[in-house]
Amino acid sequence: MAPAPIFLSWSSAPSLEVSSWNEQVFKSYLIMVTFALIASVFTVTCMTCSYAWIGRGASAYAMDDPGRTGQSALVGGIMDYGTKLCSP
Repeated sequence: MAPAPIFLSWSSAPSLEVSSWNEQVFKSYLIMVTFALIASVFTVTCMTCSYAWIGRGASAYAMDDPGRTGQSALVGGIMDYGTKLCSP
């Protein structure tokens, strides 16, 4: 008996067996690429939706006036930018 025996399996068509390995690797590669694409699209969609809400909350400068939020609380109401702020 050998101290480290080598076990071999005989194949009647080794080229077919090796090509089947290649096909299996290619199928696995396509599955992984498809999963990565779906995960990337999902992540980009989630981040786009979360970034779209930046700045839409109540203003940090609103002074306890529940009726006004955002930019209108800073300037004291709705401002018409077509009018002059300084009197002549």
